[in-house]
Amino acid sequence: MPKQNLVKNLFKGSSSQAQSQSQASSPSFGRVSLHPPQSTQPIQPNFPTSSFVGGSSSSVGGSSQHVAPSSSLDGISSQPTKRRKVRGVEVHGGNWHVQLIDEDEEVTKNARLKTRDVFNLENGWRIIVDFNEYGSAIGISAGLLAQVLGHLATNSRYFPIGFEKWPHMPKAFIDRVFTEILLPRFFFRIDQERAKSHVDSSLNNKWKEFRLKLWRAAWDPLKSKEEIIRKVPTGIPMDQWALFANYRLKEETQVL
Repeated sequence: MPKQNLVKNLFKGSSSQAQSQSQASSPSFGRVSLHPPQSTQPIQPNFPTSSFVGGSSSSVGGSSQHVAPSSSLDGISSQPTKRRKVRGVEVHGGNWHVQLIDEDEEVTKNARLKTRDVFNLENGWRIIVDFNEYGSAIGISAGLLAQVLGHLATNSRYFPIGFEKWPHMPKAFIDRVFTEILLPRFFFRIDQERAKSHVDSSLNNKWKEFRLKLWRAAWDPLKSKEEIIRKVPTGIPMDQWALFANYRLKEETQVL
C-alpha cells in the first residue's frame, strides 16, 4: 500500500475522531491530504484552565526575586509541599519554579507553574529557556518544556501515529506547533533554528516512545490482524491505528 496516503485531517476536533470510532465495525479508509488545514487561529491545546502564581518583577539583568508561597493566590496552599525530581530537576509539589519575560523582553519575574499553566499564561509573558553550548535545553524550564512536548507528541491530532517513521512526518506539522504553540509561550535563549532542532529531536523521541507503548499494550500473538486493528486505543483515530498496526505487523518490523 502507498506509504502515507491514508491519514485523515489531523487537525480536526474531537468530533471527527468520534465519528471514526463509530465506524470501527466496518473500517474504510479514504485518501486525504497530508497538509494541515489553513487556519487564521492559533492552535489551542486542550488543557485544563488554571492560574499560576507569579513572583515579583525585575528588570532584565537584575537580581531575581524570591517567590514566597501564599495561601491567598489561586488556592495554592502556604503549607510545605513534597519535593520530587523530574529529569534531575527538583520540582515542588508539581510546581516548576521558572522565570518569565514580558513581550518587550525588558522585565522578568519568577513564577511557579504546573504543566497545564503553560497554556494559560498572562498575555505577552513567556517562559525563559536556557541552552548549553551543544544546543540542549538546560535548567528547570527545560524540564517544563519537556513535559509540554510530551503532551504534544502523544496527541495524534498534532502528530499522527500513522506515519511509519518520524522523518515521514510533514515538516508543516512540526513548524505549526513550533510557531503557534511554543514560540508564544517560551522564550528560547538561542537562535530559532537551533531551538527548533532541539524541539524536533525531543518530539521525535517522545512520539516513538508513545507508539511503542501503544503497541506493547495492543500486541497479542493469539489475535489476528483484524482483531488487533479493531481494538483501537482511546484517543487514537481508527485510520491512524490501522496504518500503524499494518506497519508493525510487517515481517521486517516484527523484530523492532
